[in-house]
Amino acid sequence: MKFQTMVHIVSTVLLNSVARIHVTGRQHAQTRGPLIFCANHLTRWDPPLMFMMLPRGINVMPVVGEKWRQIWFFRWLFDNMDSVWVKPDEIDRDKLKRILSALKAGRSLGLAPEGTRSKTGGLQMAKPGTAWVARASGVPVLPVAVWGVEFIQPNLRRLRRTDVYVCIGAPFVVSRDVSIEAGTQQIMCAIAAMLPEKYRGVYSQQV
Repeated sequence: MKFQTMVHIVSTVLLNSVARIHVTGRQHAQTRGPLIFCANHLTRWDPPLMFMMLPRGINVMPVVGEKWRQIWFFRWLFDNMDSVWVKPDEIDRDKLKRILSALKAGRSLGLAPEGTRSKTGGLQMAKPGTAWVARASGVPVLPVAVWGVEFIQPNLRRLRRTDVYVCIGAPFVVSRDVSIEAGTQQIMCAIAAMLPEKYRGVYSQQV
């Protein structure tokens, strides 16, 4: 927990130095008990932005792509947060059990349902794992929409701060009565509804 508090502080200082962060719905992240934080994924700035948005002291287990484990800094960072390393399109039952156990113990989960960064800026088809975990655990999903982060890097070259927008939606539960596909749609449409139209991608017709 102390390490996560440090990450929260560093993320806040870093993001505020390069961007003006505009947040709506912050009160939804104050819900007691574990949550599954689900956000769209545009750039490498997304993880520190998410940590900046979370209430300080919350115990979050990040779900991170295995490819980042090859870079020592990210391996050190996420290992110290007891993260779960996952491979695209791979179903690892042991890791799923670990995630469910963590949620049952009161930890929250942070992940990007798309599984990887969008190359177009628009939402991509999400992987089914997020909905599976949400449905199996009964833990509420907290949808988060982010945009503007893709301009941080080019604006840094001009020594300009960037306007970044974060919209946090109301938490909801994915019912065990719905299919994984329907649960995935529910999660992604909640994110898409908070995004400007040009960022909605494959879910633009479903909002």
